[in-house]
Amino acid sequence: MVCVTSLAAYANGVQVSSEWFNESTAIFKTSWQVDRKPEVSRLLAMEAGSGTRRFGILKRAISCYRQSPKLPDSARSWPIVAVDSEGSASRFTRRIRLEAGKDWGMAPIGFGIVGCGMIANFHAEAIRQIQGARIVGCFDKHADRTARFAAANPGVTAFPNLDQMLADSRVHVVTICTPSGAHRESAVTAAEAKKHVVVEKPMEITLKRCDDMLRACRVNNVLLCPIFPSRFSPANVAIKNAIDQGRFGRLTLGDTYVKWWRTQQYYDQGGWRGTWALDGGGAYMNQAIHNIDLLQWFMGDVTEVCAITATLAHERIEVEDVGVAAIKFKNGAIGTIEATTAAWPGHLKRTEIHGTTGSAIVEQDDLLLWQFEKAKSKDKLIREKFAKTIGGSGGASDPQAISCSGHRKQLKDFVTAIQTGSTPQISGDEGRKAVEIILAIYQAARSGRKVQIPLAGQSKRTTKWNLLSESNKKLSGGSLKFCSKGTSPLEIVLIRLLQ
Repeated sequence: MVCVTSLAAYANGVQVSSEWFNESTAIFKTSWQVDRKPEVSRLLAMEAGSGTRRFGILKRAISCYRQSPKLPDSARSWPIVAVDSEGSASRFTRRIRLEAGKDWGMAPIGFGIVGCGMIANFHAEAIRQIQGARIVGCFDKHADRTARFAAANPGVTAFPNLDQMLADSRVHVVTICTPSGAHRESAVTAAEAKKHVVVEKPMEITLKRCDDMLRACRVNNVLLCPIFPSRFSPANVAIKNAIDQGRFGRLTLGDTYVKWWRTQQYYDQGGWRGTWALDGGGAYMNQAIHNIDLLQWFMGDVTEVCAITATLAHERIEVEDVGVAAIKFKNGAIGTIEATTAAWPGHLKRTEIHGTTGSAIVEQDDLLLWQFEKAKSKDKLIREKFAKTIGGSGGASDPQAISCSGHRKQLKDFVTAIQTGSTPQISGDEGRKAVEIILAIYQAARSGRKVQIPLAGQSKRTTKWNLLSESNKKLSGGSLKFCSKGTSPLEIVLIRLLQ
């Protein structure tokens, strides 16, 4: 097994000395290559030393850049990105990202919002509560909505079109709050403009459109954040931690229930709700997707689905308002997913996790059951802390009756990832998983047959390494070749290749 680390360092015309490599000449081979394009220099390095040694070398590289008198002030907000052949980062890589964030300091992260409907208001409130973040612009295809949103958020520029907003250097992140089936176009355009992307659920309504977004973000070296705020609920985090610690034993059963109510008026307004073309589905795609994401986060990947769906309580909609699905997980556990917008007056969403040595039930953000074969002293405190913690309906009957707390926590994590070059807790790949499960439910309901995941004939996920290879050409003759196209200046890309 050969471990190769490549350090590709870009600096606008800054000639960086490689003297700091001298101590490692026995295991480190370096060479400078100057790109034909002006103001781009490139350092390639290969070594087979220990992780500790590699960390020290990379740390000194950052220090070298930081001390350069030619380093522009704007470089302080440039991210450090690191990936390996399996799309993950090693421990020392995460350390170097954090080191970079500490050394350089960060400028405020500016958000531009696309789509100024109801959910945009929750994003605006969440962003206002995050230190180091601000809303700088907005755009909606309906000019009156753009104007109203800008007026309600002082200091926000109302842009007449998306291109003008993307051209504004204050915008670092584009938040997409348009109808579900229109996410792809704005996301791809933003990524190609080198803007990070936040996208409301669902990420998109087909796997191909999801993959287009993933590809655009990876090739252009920007982050993609699908909104799943339920993962940041303290009760849900406690369950996930207990699963990871093995407290449930073997997971056997995972169920989730979203029994909400939506009026006919809800579907009638806007013209796009309840349509396959723009909503992508009904109770599963629009309402239950948060709990579907939670369930697969807790239980692991889904491999098989059976389902029945129907439209029983609403008129003039093309999609389901009630459904029941039976699922099988990769680990052998089974479960159910019930979803409806036809259960008056609307009930709090609920998830149940069971294993051979433990069980937990969470309703909205309240922990109703927390019980394990081997009790711990902290269990009583957890039960007391997460019991009866919520207020209101949690959107069970009114889509506006939700808190922006989860959005704030997730967007804060995303801002930190941008500033430090780290990986956000929820990536675009996670957004795709929930969409695939829902599409499998729809396919099973239409066919009356069991459906396997991954879905046959659907766009296949591409690994981060493959996508990086598309952007930076291919390995050739035992050396790594990088191109500057689509790569931010002063960017360190770490690649571990296992052969």
